[in-house]
Amino acid sequence: MGDAEKVLTLMDAYDKAVSDNSNEMESSAHAYMIIEGLRIDDDTIERGQKSGTYVLPSVGTQNGKMYFLTKNINDTFTEHNLQRMEDNIYRFSKTPNLKDSAFGTSSGVALKFKLHGLETKCGSFQAQFMNSMQYMWKLLSDVWSVKGINVDPLQCTAEFTRNFPQDDLSNAQTAQALIAAGLPKQVAWNIALPQIDDIDYVMDLLEQEQAEIKSLYPDNSNSQDRLYQYQVNMLTDYAEKIRKGEISEKNALKILKAAISLPEDRIRELLRDDDIEETAAEIL
Repeated sequence: MGDAEKVLTLMDAYDKAVSDNSNEMESSAHAYMIIEGLRIDDDTIERGQKSGTYVLPSVGTQNGKMYFLTKNINDTFTEHNLQRMEDNIYRFSKTPNLKDSAFGTSSGVALKFKLHGLETKCGSFQAQFMNSMQYMWKLLSDVWSVKGINVDPLQCTAEFTRNFPQDDLSNAQTAQALIAAGLPKQVAWNIALPQIDDIDYVMDLLEQEQAEIKSLYPDNSNSQDRLYQYQVNMLTDYAEKIRKGEISEKNALKILKAAISLPEDRIRELLRDDDIEETAAEIL
């Protein structure tokens, strides 16, 4: 069941209430005029319609009066009823009311509480999407294998990015506080930095960056040999990680392309080679 089906009855009731209010306003515009204790004829009515003024003599000794026949509308009840239906529409569909003034003044944590129902629903939909896409990739890989194209469906991934405002400064300060308290960086980042979805990949990038900084002052006598051995070691390590399922081939290629000046297809060939060192000696 989608979002709208749960509140279609409420939405129809809301539309009917608004329509009824409009009809009431229209009927008030076409209200009847009541004349009590006054003498009036057709000519007087016609002159009054043209001039917008009626001058009528009284009948007898009592003062006459002229007024419109209108219906008393309980606008307080009507507005309360409409507001209650609107709130229930948002509530039962688990959709936040973006007109709420709290969205402009609340902190990031308070906004998360307001969006908790929507986030839960998005997580459920994301899981269903992932299940369907896994099945789709499995079918596609079966079709492609017939054509000689080998694709591992378990290596296919999909990214779901939440369009949610993040308090990056507060998250960074929280991460620093956790690290200062003694937690490892991987744990602290996983807790405080939700925008990082692959902590291991980030750690690998940091290690690579530190290795590049250390290589700014190489020993000239053996710099080429050490560079070659460093590249071979990197290839061997990531090939082993891929075989163990610790990292995907896609992420490994991203890291190795930045460290080894080879085309992506040659790096992929080395990663899949049983004897990396021998093959690397011919390519590097």
